[in-house]
Parts: sequence; C-alpha cells; structure tokens
Amino acid sequence: MLIKLTSKCSMMCPHCMEDAQETGLMMTLDTFKQAVKFGTYIGNSHFVLSGGEPTENEHITEMCEWMQLATGCNFSIVSNGMWLKDERKRQRIEWISRLSCYLGMQVYTNKQWYREYDYVVSHRHEYEKYPKVIVDADSHIFMQDLGRARTNPDAQKEVEQNPHFMSCLNATLVAIQKPDPQEFGITMMLHRQFCKPSVDCEGNVHMSESRLCPSVGNVNTDNFADIWQRMRAFRPCGHCRQYRKFMESQRPDIAAARAVMGL
Repeated sequence: MLIKLTSKCSMMCPHCMEDAQETGLMMTLDTFKQAVKFGTYIGNSHFVLSGGEPTENEHITEMCEWMQLATGCNFSIVSNGMWLKDERKRQRIEWISRLSCYLGMQVYTNKQWYREYDYVVSHRHEYEKYPKVIVDADSHIFMQDLGRARTNPDAQKEVEQNPHFMSCLNATLVAIQKPDPQEFGITMMLHRQFCKPSVDCEGNVHMSESRLCPSVGNVNTDNFADIWQRMRAFRPCGHCRQYRKFMESQRPDIAAARAVMGL
C-alpha cells in the first residue's frame, strides 16, 4: 500500500507531474500510524512511502522507526532524489538505511518531465553509495489523465498513448471479489500492486495512487471495517480518459471486468 507522507514536492517545478499539488501538507506521525494499521487490517505487510517528496517530512525517521518496532512490516521509499542536496536529509537516509525492515529506495527521474533529471543522472554514483538506493532514470512513464496532466498539452499526448486503463481498476476488481480484507492485501502483493490503495497525507484512503480519485474514508475518523466495505462498493468515478477507454473497449477481459463491476 502507498502512503503519501507529504503533498510537497522538493523540486517545486511545473514539469513535475505529481498528482498532489504543492500545498506543503505533511502527514503527522499519528496519521502515519493509523495508515499503517489500516494497511495491515487489509492484509498488507509491505508499504511504499511516497509523496510529493517523502524526505520533505520532518518525521520520516520517527515513522520508519515506529514501523520497525511496532509492526514488523517492510517498507520502501520512492523519491525524486533532491535529498542529496541537503545534509540533514542525507543523514536521515543514512539512518533509515540501517533499519532491517527497510527494503530500499527508488530515486526516480525522467528526462521529459523532471527538471532535475540532469542532476540526478550526473550524481548517480553518489546516490548508489547509500545502501539499497537505486536510480531509475530510464523507465517509461504511462501517463494517467490525472493531476496537472489534465491541463498540460504535452502530457495529454502521453495520456493518449497510454495502453493501460484507469489506475483504480485492479484494486477495485480485487476488492469486489475478495470478501476478506486480508485476502485483498495478500492478492495485491502477489500481483505486485504495492501502490494501491493509497493513503494521502491527511489520512484519506483512495483506490488509486492519486488523491484526485474519490476517497473511500479516512483512517483517523472512520472505522476500518466501514472503509473496507466502501472499498468493496467502490466504482470508478469516470472522470479520466482511461475510464472512457475502459467503457468503450471490446476486449473480452475488459468486458468481463465491466460485468464484475456492474458497469
């Protein structure tokens, strides 16, 4: 499951295609604990910490330490790599790297969409001196019709070429077909769907990686069983281009998925 520690992106650049706007919201330690507890309730034992930029959250070391001491769950981090420019943040990453439940960090960048691409690539060897840090500068982006991509003409061209469907699809299908929340989490992990569902920095649960998708509840205020039932009752909102493609597709497997969803 994905936990977004902040809505703040340390690059603060218009070319970063993160869903969350740079409002500077930070997840509190209490909300983080609730998010992890909810994740374990729905059968997750692996968490991905993201944002925005997760290393912007001042409590990240406390969060990671609590996860190790209190849960025994594993976690990994997805970062844009700008922590390398800040001594305090570098020290945090060094400290986190010593935790046994830490599986590693993906420093992700993309030449087309990330302003600091050249910096990250030119410092690749410095990143890789840190234990379990991998630089990914070559993966192709399958752009979703979410966030600022909706108003960016170049991003819309990428959205048009995306062969996949809306990002909430797999989580929704699995939730509908699994009566037990533990079965849901196990199934998602078997299929390596580590980033769905997600909990944003305010504790809202989403069936996709985007906070723009409708929330099915809040880990701070709602009973976990009620959130789970809303997950099972969730149907895609239909506001993205991938949803329209999903509804129009003639593929037999997609037709079967629509039938499962009752669409």
